Amino acid sequence: VLTEVQADLSSRYGFSTNYLIGKFMVFIRSSELSNLIFHNVRPDASMLVGHPFGKKLFGEHNLIYMFGQDHKDLRGRIAPNFTPKALSTYISIQQKIILNHLKKWEKIASSSLDNKPISLRLLVRDMNLETSQTVFVGPYLNANARRRFNQDYNLFNVVLPIP
Repeated sequence: VLTEVQADLSSRYGFSTNYLIGKFMVFIRSSELSNLIFHNVRPDASMLVGHPFGKKLFGEHNLIYMFGQDHKDLRGRIAPNFTPKALSTYISIQQKIILNHLKKWEKIASSSLDNKPISLRLLVRDMNLETSQTVFVGPYLNANARRRFNQDYNLFNVVLPIP
C-alpha cells in the first residue's frame, strides 16, 4: 500500500522523494530512470538499500552491495540466465514441476475422508523450492543435497526477521 501511495506521488519524470525513518529515499517508477541510476550507483554518491539484515544474511559480497567493475563483471556472467530463450526453458521446467505437485495435492485431498481443508503453505513452499532448485541447478543436485538445501533454507526462513 505504501509503495502505491508513493507511486501516485511520482512526478512526471517518474520519481518521487520522501523521508522514511529519518532517511532520504528516492522512489523510482520509470524503468529508463532506474536503468540510469543503477548504472551510476557508487559508494561515494548513493547506495541501494536492501533488507536491514541483508549484509549479515547474504554477505558483504552480494551483488546488491557490489560496485564498479566487480559488479559489472558479475552481472555480465549471470545475464545469459535471463535472456528470453533461457527464460522460456524455465517455464517448461516449472510447468512440469507444478503439474506433478498439483497431482500430489489432489491425492492428498482425495485421501482425506472427513473433507477437512488442507494447509497449502508447506506444500507450496516445497513446490517452489523444487522449482528453484531444478531451474537454477538443474539435475545436478542429488537427493541428499536437495534434502540438505531444504533443511538449510527452512532454517534460514525461520530465523529471518520480518522488517
